[in-house]
Amino acid sequence: MKKIIFFLLFPLFIQAQDFLTTIHFQDTLGNIDSVQVGYDITATAFVDPIFGEMDIQDIPLHDSLDIRLAQVNLNLLECEYMYVNTSLEAITYYSKIDILPRNCEGYDTNTSINNGILPFTTILIKNDYLPLKMKWDSLQFTNICESASLVTDWHPGIWFDAICADVTLPRTMLSEQNEVWINTPSGIQIENQFGDTLSMFFLAIIPDFLDNISLLKEENIKVFPNPSTNVLFIEGLENTNFRIEIYDAIGQKKITTDDSKIDISTWENGMYYLQVLTKEGQQVIRKFIKTK
Repeated sequence: MKKIIFFLLFPLFIQAQDFLTTIHFQDTLGNIDSVQVGYDITATAFVDPIFGEMDIQDIPLHDSLDIRLAQVNLNLLECEYMYVNTSLEAITYYSKIDILPRNCEGYDTNTSINNGILPFTTILIKNDYLPLKMKWDSLQFTNICESASLVTDWHPGIWFDAICADVTLPRTMLSEQNEVWINTPSGIQIENQFGDTLSMFFLAIIPDFLDNISLLKEENIKVFPNPSTNVLFIEGLENTNFRIEIYDAIGQKKITTDDSKIDISTWENGMYYLQVLTKEGQQVIRKFIKTK
């Protein structure tokens, strides 16, 4: 009886968020389930009851379809070349709703990155449920604030450079299609306290920070070495009044500089976008990979 009263009263105290979307799942037996993902600048990387989040980590999964969301501590997400078996300590909570700490412009690093927790949500799918279909409304991801959103099972620390685990769901852009079939377990898996093996898929709601930028093919501008470990050089900017901005794979600005020699030795591995802005209004984009 207490549980029924709780669910009747709880919605009265839920605060509206800046963005919310529903992700639907259906297995081959016709079982259905859904979760909700969104963002708000006042959210945190932990459980926010004000947005309807509730930690259900200690509640066993249903025998039929039961999809969970989780926040993962990236520092504890162990990386191997073909398979990742993550410890339970890497999961901070399970929920059916996950509101990410960001606004349209991107992520507030002061609130979203806490002890290795990054602003994406992890979809946990019990391997026994597979294969299944994942569906969403692509029209909700056409706004510039969400148009670079994606789902994948690539290790989030090296998105666009899949060397960590066997990739079964390549980068899928949510604005470009409405559904995807998940047929096999992911390369990153975890066993919960009830003995269930869960596949981990990562969903990020990302603004398209390159939208409305003209990608000029300036052959004289080169970024090397690529991949780079310690120092990155930009060639072809002689006698030019320029500014350089570098963004990581989820759209977070790493640096703004007017130096064509950049120390990246302490940066995380992965793909980065380098944008050159000139006084004359030229804009050139280059990609590079940071490796150790």
